[in-house]
Amino acid sequence: MTYKVIISGRLEFGNARSCEKAMQLFQNRYDIIYRTDVFLKLEEVFQLEHSCLDLYRFSAQITEKTWNNTINLLDEVTQFAIAGKLEAWLTDTGQVLQYRVIEPLTEKTAVRAYLRGRKLINDGGHEMEAIGSLSEAIEKYERHALAYERRGFVNYRLRNYSDALYDYNKSININPAGAEAYLGRAVVHIAQNDHEAALPDLEKAIKFSVPLQPVYWIARRIKGDCHLELKQNEAAVAEYQLFLKRAFKPGDVNFLRRRRAGFRLGKALMALRKNKEALQAFEYALKIESDDPAAPDAEVKTWHAEALQRSNTRAAAVA
Repeated sequence: MTYKVIISGRLEFGNARSCEKAMQLFQNRYDIIYRTDVFLKLEEVFQLEHSCLDLYRFSAQITEKTWNNTINLLDEVTQFAIAGKLEAWLTDTGQVLQYRVIEPLTEKTAVRAYLRGRKLINDGGHEMEAIGSLSEAIEKYERHALAYERRGFVNYRLRNYSDALYDYNKSININPAGAEAYLGRAVVHIAQNDHEAALPDLEKAIKFSVPLQPVYWIARRIKGDCHLELKQNEAAVAEYQLFLKRAFKPGDVNFLRRRRAGFRLGKALMALRKNKEALQAFEYALKIESDDPAAPDAEVKTWHAEALQRSNTRAAAVA
């Protein structure tokens, strides 16, 4: 039986020597251990001139054995990497059977500093310590795109917008396919009330991610917000409807934003005078229990009442 595999990401080896070692190990294991039962080939994924392994939305139909062989091989190759990560999904008819993150976990200073900084961000309340660790990772490896992206996020959180833009720009210059950095830069533009500037970055975030990643749907929803703010209501409706068709699981950050998306979908529909559809959107939002400050109960109910009144008025006029 075959399954669909999707893999995306990039591993940085820091220099040609480390990249060559990774390539030698890859080819050796490919030929001898796995006997070519791997869905990647050396010449397709390694870029010696850039000292990296680059996989942008690679997909294939494979067996579970081939999946296991490939993941194990990539795990081994990662010991030579100094930065980056790969994400891989094994799916069957749209259902995720296995998900793996492959990233450097060695004792290299740049690796440990990045992992420490990332953990400090997740723990919360340690922003300056996180910046220190991420800066150390960048000092040890100046092309650490992920460290720049995470430091940009911390600077955004601290409202250091010029520093955040610097970090996101550096991350994008190093890895032009980094979806998270485009999303981060877009959010900074929005914080500076420049929704027009945010749209191209959100489009890039969508382009360089896959629907199996939360970042893809975050970018879709925020793109809807930008269109709404710019009074591009038809485009906003399209984004919100696409977002709300997705069945998010409770652990997904997007699961917590369904009420907000439904509320804003209703607003966009009201602006288009589609009052009946707007009423349905507001009713959907009200059914979702949430303390989302962007969709408070009182405000949603006010808009719901207005949509109901308009719908009734129109129905009476038609009658």
